[in-house]
Amino acid sequence: MKDFVEIAQIITGFAAIVSIFFTVYAFRSQKMDKQLDTAKNISSWNVTMAKDKQESLSKEANPGFDGETFTDEWHNAPNCTNITVNKNPFPVYNLIIVFVPNHFKFKGNNSLSSQYQCFYYEILTPGKIITDFVNDHTMGNGHLIPELYFTDTQNNQWRRSKNGELKKTAYLKKAVKLGIIQKHL
Repeated sequence: MKDFVEIAQIITGFAAIVSIFFTVYAFRSQKMDKQLDTAKNISSWNVTMAKDKQESLSKEANPGFDGETFTDEWHNAPNCTNITVNKNPFPVYNLIIVFVPNHFKFKGNNSLSSQYQCFYYEILTPGKIITDFVNDHTMGNGHLIPELYFTDTQNNQWRRSKNGELKKTAYLKKAVKLGIIQKHL
């Protein structure tokens, strides 16, 4: 009988440990799901501009071009509009939109570079829609796709890759080092 009580106590202790483990796992899983749901509500995409709008912006960017000859250096005018939206009920911070070539593969925050066109916004408020004009052509007949870096209200730093993959990543120190973000006091 004594052996039976000891075995029952061991099984009960093991069951308690397993129960605690699964409770902690469920709590962490719910917390991660909530964070991920928040990050999923930030999106960005490019929309091609109408030809007449492209031509108008091209004339503004290249006043020395008379249709046949160049008198000044040629500047690529925007040919698409980038739209970025925050569908959360709260703001996100330190938003960086980086336009990267569609055929490049990046690991971590390697797309955050001074060689790519990027826009920085300190705050993207709830429901806000940002519109930027970009030239989405690259060499080799490719095109540029936006990658997003942002910080949520829980101070989690995120990267939404050009493929839509969402991962936590530390990017602020690199952005400050590159001069994309000014150092905060």
